[in-house]
Amino acid sequence: MKINKTAQDLINQLMAKHPHTILTIGILHKGKTSFKLFNQTGEIPYQSHLYEMGSIGKTFTTSLLAKFVAEGKMDLDESVVKYLPELDDEKYYPTLRRLATHTAGYPEDYEAEDLKLMLPLLMRMYVKREQLLIQDVMAVSREKLIRFAKKRDLKDEDYPWVYSNFGMALLGLAISNVAGTDFMTVMTEFIQQDLKLTNTFVGTNTDQLIQGYDLKNREITPWIVTKDEQYIPAGGGMITTAEDLLTYARLNLAETPAYLTVAHEYQAKGQKDSGMDMALGWWLNVEEKVLWHGGNTSGFATSFGFSKEKDFALVIFANTQDFEERQPIFNAVLTENWND
Repeated sequence: MKINKTAQDLINQLMAKHPHTILTIGILHKGKTSFKLFNQTGEIPYQSHLYEMGSIGKTFTTSLLAKFVAEGKMDLDESVVKYLPELDDEKYYPTLRRLATHTAGYPEDYEAEDLKLMLPLLMRMYVKREQLLIQDVMAVSREKLIRFAKKRDLKDEDYPWVYSNFGMALLGLAISNVAGTDFMTVMTEFIQQDLKLTNTFVGTNTDQLIQGYDLKNREITPWIVTKDEQYIPAGGGMITTAEDLLTYARLNLAETPAYLTVAHEYQAKGQKDSGMDMALGWWLNVEEKVLWHGGNTSGFATSFGFSKEKDFALVIFANTQDFEERQPIFNAVLTENWND
């Protein structure tokens, strides 16, 4: 693995702003893995750490969806109402494909449109001066998911791309209904039995998780999955290591299990002017043939991508919320190692 001056300068800038940062970089290239670890003093001897992966967990949700599609249990072009009997089937609800590509017409999170839900959060922020965490605005129970889905009136059309944690959580609820169990259970089984990842977990309730820090370098308390809010992990709320994510990349590069192929195919237009379209849950650069996703939580920032054409994958973890600092490092390391 090469770390050029551009990447090293960017790492130094990150450490100057966030001196508690532990930065992990992992590369898989032509079957071989390599890892580097940095802190404020520079590169240090490598050891594995557990990080929150944030929204990279969405690709696990859509990979599980791809499995159920391949098995004939779900259909991408069916409305989600088919799998959620609590919804009123007399009105239109988005297809699974639209939910998995952020083109369903749902907002990022539904609290912003519901004053009753937002008021307690605003009171905490502006009256009590308490720290507001990402999971506070993503907290979603089955009842809330169903209530808001019923409340929102949508048309049968591809909406412009809008990144939606809510839409992915609703997809997670549909998947759990098909599985006949709760989302945490079916996702844990998928991670352990299908993907055979030994250090990837739903939720963050472990003392082995590295300490995370927000933009002001304050320690973040890990989010604890509750029984009522277990659909957050469908959109973000899992932890992993660089080793496990590169094992996940290896499976995707080999398209083994074969249903992972379904998750890699072009499905919808992405964010305007981004240069990226959508596969199932993955951002897809059709020209470069790269699949990518980022993750950002209250105390962590992650980037992960791979190219089947180059037989290459890269992951970067930082235990700070600053994704604007993390992404240029990812790009610099990618550029330097892309053609080796």
